[in-house]
Amino acid sequence: MASVFTRRFLFDPGSNVLLNIESVNILDLEPPSAIAGIGAGTVLLVGEFENGPFNTPQEVTGPTDLQNTWGTLGYTYFGVQGNNPCAVSRRADSAVTPEFWNGNGFVQLNAKQFARLLLCRVDSSVGSVQFTPQAFVTGAAQFRYTLSPGQTIAIDLGPTGTYSTATFSATAAQVTGAGFVGGMANGDSVTLGFDGVGNFTVFFQSTDAAIAQVVARINQFAGFAFAANAGGQVQLTSVQLGTGAQVRVVSASAGVLVKLGLTVTTAFGTGNVANIAAVTPQEIKSIIQAAVANTLVETDSQGRLRISNTVAGGNNTILIGAVTAAALGFTQGQTAIASYQADVVGTTYGPAVVGTLTLGFDTGPNFNVAVANGELIAALVTAINTAAGFTAAFSDGGATQLRLIGTKADGTGQIRISGTAATLVSIGLTAGTFNAAPVLPGILPAGTLVTTATGTNFVTMQDVVFGATGITIGGTQVPFGGPYVVKIRFAQDDGSGLAVLAGTIVTVTNPPDIGSFSVINITPTTNALTEPQLDSQYVLALASTLDVNSVAKQANIIYSARQSNQVRKSIRQNALDASANGCFGRMALVRTPLGTTKQTAQSTIAEPGVGAYRDQRVVYCYPQANTFVPIIANRGLSGGPGFTPTGNVDVGADGFLASIMSQLPPEENPGQLTSFTGGVNGLETSPNAQGFTILDYEAFKAAGICALRIDAGTAFFQSGSRRSTRTCSPAWSASAAVAWRTSCRTRSRCA
Repeated sequence: MASVFTRRFLFDPGSNVLLNIESVNILDLEPPSAIAGIGAGTVLLVGEFENGPFNTPQEVTGPTDLQNTWGTLGYTYFGVQGNNPCAVSRRADSAVTPEFWNGNGFVQLNAKQFARLLLCRVDSSVGSVQFTPQAFVTGAAQFRYTLSPGQTIAIDLGPTGTYSTATFSATAAQVTGAGFVGGMANGDSVTLGFDGVGNFTVFFQSTDAAIAQVVARINQFAGFAFAANAGGQVQLTSVQLGTGAQVRVVSASAGVLVKLGLTVTTAFGTGNVANIAAVTPQEIKSIIQAAVANTLVETDSQGRLRISNTVAGGNNTILIGAVTAAALGFTQGQTAIASYQADVVGTTYGPAVVGTLTLGFDTGPNFNVAVANGELIAALVTAINTAAGFTAAFSDGGATQLRLIGTKADGTGQIRISGTAATLVSIGLTAGTFNAAPVLPGILPAGTLVTTATGTNFVTMQDVVFGATGITIGGTQVPFGGPYVVKIRFAQDDGSGLAVLAGTIVTVTNPPDIGSFSVINITPTTNALTEPQLDSQYVLALASTLDVNSVAKQANIIYSARQSNQVRKSIRQNALDASANGCFGRMALVRTPLGTTKQTAQSTIAEPGVGAYRDQRVVYCYPQANTFVPIIANRGLSGGPGFTPTGNVDVGADGFLASIMSQLPPEENPGQLTSFTGGVNGLETSPNAQGFTILDYEAFKAAGICALRIDAGTAFFQSGSRRSTRTCSPAWSASAAVAWRTSCRTRSRCA
């Protein structure tokens, strides 16, 4: 029976309506869209960073984690960013011109976002140094310190030492005349000066006959008591005290110098500071280090004075004695020990009173020591050490104080003291349990500058992290108390550094806040790594990304901060090996060197042309990009080579493609306009990457090149997959689509 009704609905009315009569029912509904995947590509970047573990792929959880674990661009010293960055200048494949930032992971990550990001740091170290903690005390922070002549500070670098005293001295500059005549006339004048103040001229009057009137007239023009009557002679004295003080007799009108008994001269003050009212930290350093052997005086990043004991060996301690230079911020009795041992320093040792002293160290049992009446400190030290079975007691403070030191150097030790009250008072001890100072959280940071005596600078490459649970370097726990061994590279990381001998790196240039340390390289360093050596380190890092038991297993997009012929071949092989041996299917992104011509890029045979690397798991990027790096802009040209006044630098385009592939749904073509390339200013600035026409991009596509293009200010990759024709371009071959589909289980990038 033919239907006689045709009905249209803008909604689904349900089966009851559709079947209630014979009819043709048309539902004008929007068809369901195709199921689309979400951006879930996991990108793995292999490169050089300022911090973090070597050859150990780890996931980045966000910008804070990136900065805290891997660092940014260079290191921050005294609030200034971008110092001594890694891989600032690199050569590859014997190129005549070096390429800036070819290997710097931070620059190659800049202005990109990823659905998920893993990093693997390459080891570009040239050796290592060891840091050993030193006992130190901290004083006040001042730009200049106001002291008085003759003030002192006493320091004992025990626990078996004696007090040595540093004294600050300063006198005024002074000129005393001879043969004063007086009898000044109207218009007589003399030009004088003092300290750093400009010269001034004194004009006398005829009433200035005697010395009292002459002195008063000079002081009137000086504005203070510059002149005085010294036994009938004119005496001029500076305001400032110290070697920077001056008194100047510059010139005078005819006959005036004879009347005054003066001659043209400049007199200087004396002492060991330029101005006792404004003593510099450098002067304090010089005076204390000269007066007290084996001390090191520094200022930390907060400007605080710090005095350290540089004597090598165990039980490195420091004790401050009497201090009259209170402005320095040190106090009598201030003490420290280099290691994390329990440490007790008694007050002044007096004539011992007979009795029993009970001591206990760390986890050992308590023991008794008999104290004889009038026992000398040296005898009691011997008795304690004999009973303890180790060196626990010392005569400190110039043999006037008893010091006790435990054995556990991990911040958990203790010293237990008890005994007859009168005995304890007489020997300067107090009853109680005294715990070691705990390990305070803090960091000896990567980027700490260490230097040879001849001025060759190196930077440390990993944080030494001090925490309540222990001390770690690069995520590996190390023993308490040091020494702490840290890898180093040349501060100027441009491949030009020359090796230094063992024992020549001896100075920590920027004192870290966490503590005071001596430094030394036990073994020689190497020269800066050569091109083949750098390539070999990248190969080692790439090998670590094949571990199926690490997070690297999940990486399905990989690229390298450094590009060379060897690295391009290795990253291609890495994608093949990862895909074939239990990791997720992995795509390798490679790029040409900056400044590559289009003819070289399109070569089907010679490296670095596309033909030498194209593979089902390789995407070949050309030309490269220009981007803005804020830290480079902040430093400008003061940052040195590789820095620009605008902050705009040339970088690889492979990182931008990795960003796109990471965030697009896997079935979509990466060669489309997206919002993920906002960090691209334009194509690289080389003239070889300018003036491309549509014919060039057709040739790029035919050669299998994924080509970066700028259209109306928007960057995109011209040669991606083409869903509209249900085919794959050579830049994204059918086999590559299969590889991507394998990595994403069921989704294909090609329609």
